[in-house]
Amino acid sequence: MTNTLFITLQNDAAAIERVLQCARFRRFTIYTFSGESTKEQTFLTLKVSGSSAIEHLIAQMRKMHCVREVQLQ
Repeated sequence: MTNTLFITLQNDAAAIERVLQCARFRRFTIYTFSGESTKEQTFLTLKVSGSSAIEHLIAQMRKMHCVREVQLQ
């Protein structure tokens, strides 16, 4: 099953890569991602699927310092 995550990050050059690494580490396949930045934050949309529960990935991302918000669609 494919899930779409809407993630708000701090505007940090390495934040997007940290989020992608988190998804890969949790063994999720990243199908697409796109981002848009402002001065203060970055908005990232990820389309992922994996054998683990998506809630585990969301919980892990919410613990990350660079992540401000995660929403599942």
